[in-house]
Formats: sequence, structure tokens, C-alpha cells
Amino acid sequence: MNHSALKSLCEEQGFQISILVTPGTFLIEGTPFLATNKLLPEKTQNLIIGMASVVLNQTIDDDFFYGFCQLREIALKALSPGINDPGTAIISMHALSSLILYRANHYPQQLIRDDNGNILIKDCSLNFEKIVLQSFDPIWDYGKNDRLMCQEFYQICSQLKSLTSNPVFQVLIERTALQMIALKSH
Repeated sequence: MNHSALKSLCEEQGFQISILVTPGTFLIEGTPFLATNKLLPEKTQNLIIGMASVVLNQTIDDDFFYGFCQLREIALKALSPGINDPGTAIISMHALSSLILYRANHYPQQLIRDDNGNILIKDCSLNFEKIVLQSFDPIWDYGKNDRLMCQEFYQICSQLKSLTSNPVFQVLIERTALQMIALKSH
């Protein structure tokens, strides 16, 4: 969605808009994905729809999180019983952690305001914690019984915690530490 063009249209025509779905969400035809605070003329509705990017194929250009998903999928396939390659999974986690760090420092506005501070656009993009958990949790589920994966999770989360100060990483560190103790006792 072109936020700057949409902001201009909101200011011009005096309405607020909420984007109801995150980029990359599969939508069945007819599913609402936008809501406004007032009924808009059909011409304005068509302008807004023209600004929206609803596509059948995902790309990183349309949805930044798609890149996170691709790296997560590489790690999951590497950890599958048929492949069993934790080294590749770890490399994917390194790339994911770099993306997560970048995102921590470059997060888009979810509320876009006019010059007077009035909210014009509410964007429901994934929050930072969801990005982290949706990226790491599936890999954790597959790899938590592998000592190399546990050590790598611990190191990555420790670094990300110190670089971002986000509490989500402390939760992941504690979970990993408990699993590492459990693995040592086996």
C-alpha cells in the first residue's frame, strides 16, 4: 500500500482508514481488508483500491516478512528427518537474526498522522515480538533437541537482547537455557 499517496488522499478528503490485514495475508475474494471512518464516494473507493497491492504471488517487495518466512522454511527443511542438516539451519538463523536486528532499528510507523497529530492511517503490520516469534518458534520446535541448535539459539538471542533490549529475547534465552540443562541430563 502506498502510504504517502493514501495519506494525501485522507487529508484531501477528510477521512481515516485502517488496513485490516498484514501484508502477505491470503484473502478470499470479498474479504474486507480496509475500513474507513465514513462512507466514501465510489470514485474515492476506487482510488484507494488502486493503491492497494493484492497479488497472488508473494514477493519481498510487497511483503518484507516473506523474506523471514523463506529463511525460516530453509531452516525447517534442513532440520527435517530426511535432511538432518543443523549447519544449514544455523546459517539460516544467522541470516534471520540479521534481519531481525535490522527490523528492530527500522520499524515502520503503524499510525500515520497529519501535521496536527490526527491519525489518518492505522496499519496492522506485524509487531516486533510477533516477527521474532513467528520466525524463531517453528525452528525451535524442530531443533530444540539438537545441542548445536540450542547453543546457537542461546548465542543469537543473547546478542539480540543486548543489541535491542527487547524483552522477547530474555524469554527465549530462559527457554533455551532450560532445554540445554535438560539435554545435558540425558
